[in-house]
This record gives sequence, structure tokens and C-alpha cells, in this order.
Amino acid sequence: RYLETNEGFVSSRAPDELEWTFGEAVRKGEAVLLALEEAGTMVGYIVLRRHSPTCRNWAVSDWIALGNDESRLAALLEGAILFLRRETPVIHLHPCGFPMWVQPLLARYLPTEEKLEHNRCCVSILAEEKAKELEAVLFSDKSWLFGPYDGDACLF
Repeated sequence: RYLETNEGFVSSRAPDELEWTFGEAVRKGEAVLLALEEAGTMVGYIVLRRHSPTCRNWAVSDWIALGNDESRLAALLEGAILFLRRETPVIHLHPCGFPMWVQPLLARYLPTEEKLEHNRCCVSILAEEKAKELEAVLFSDKSWLFGPYDGDACLF
């Protein structure tokens, strides 16, 4: 239904792709998917993710509504903020990207602007069996904290 009125490029949000992208994190409690319904039909959703199980910083990882409707997007963002305040010890919520036309809406609900003098790089270990091997390399005495821009706010 989203694609019927969409203009421009958008990544697929097919159910199997959403499951692949967010399913395990939601089941583990590392992410939350909140849906917006109108007349019993889902018209949008927002995905919130914690940076780590003990972290109090959350990110808006995905956020979309039918027709790119600003009132629906606002309702999702308001609901996300309310959910985090009631259900978690959140101290920080930040958006990850999103198009320029939605930035004023984000600024209305998330007014603190984070200015970095560098690019941020995030690394995620998807395969548990490789996590220990990678940690040994990353945290050995011979390794630098590395990323595309060596040492620049890389989060592991």
C-alpha cells in the first residue's frame, strides 16, 4: 500500500524483510516495533533500538507511514517517546538518518542537535560464533580502535 502513492526511492518493507532486519532484536528486547493503526489497519510503524543491553541510549532505526503523512509520523514519534519514558530508563533518543523533508518534524520532538567533528561508524556482529574472534582482534594490545576513520567515535 505504501508503494502505491510513494514517489522516489524507498527500501522495501515486506514482512519477511522486516523480520530479517528487526525480528531477532525485537524478540531479544533490544528493539521495539510500535505500529500506528487507523480503523483496524496498520498505517505506519516506528522501530526503536538500544545500542546495547545495558545502554540507556536509543535510536529511531526505522520510521514510515502511509502517504508520508506528517500527522501519522508525528503520532508515531510521540508514541515512541511516551513508550520509552514509561517502559525504559532512556536518557537519549536520536534519529538515524531520514530524508530532509522530515527533519523539521524530528527537530520538533527531538530538539537537541548533536554536532560531531567527525563521522560516526557503527559495527555490528551478526554471527555470535564470530563475536569472540573479532573481540580478541579488536581489543588486543596490538590493535588500534579502527573504523573507516581510525578512532573517530567508533561504537562497538
